[in-house]
Amino acid sequence: MKEVLVSIEYVTIGDGGLSLCEGDSGGLVKFDIKRVGSEYLISHYSYPSSSYRLGTLAKFMDEETTRHLASGLLDTFRVSEKELNSILDVQFAPVEVDNKLYWSNEISLSDL
Repeated sequence: MKEVLVSIEYVTIGDGGLSLCEGDSGGLVKFDIKRVGSEYLISHYSYPSSSYRLGTLAKFMDEETTRHLASGLLDTFRVSEKELNSILDVQFAPVEVDNKLYWSNEISLSDL
């Protein structure tokens, strides 16, 4: 199991509950992508934030009826090239491929 840790030291002046940024499409997400033949395995992680707290319901794609708690790995999904392109175009999020981090708008399927 891989663990992601983030640590930042800072001083708060003013409103300590103020967020400097939030995800446009809801809670914070991260994707891990692996190519399997002509399809892709995408592990979808969702994390709580000040606006989308622990216990928030999340879903992977609009067509999906299953909801997950936003608390880490939601699930791993098998998607086509077309579906993956759509996900990367809609979500601005960190993407991990072969232990390297990219932004979803900086990666193309040829990188996989």
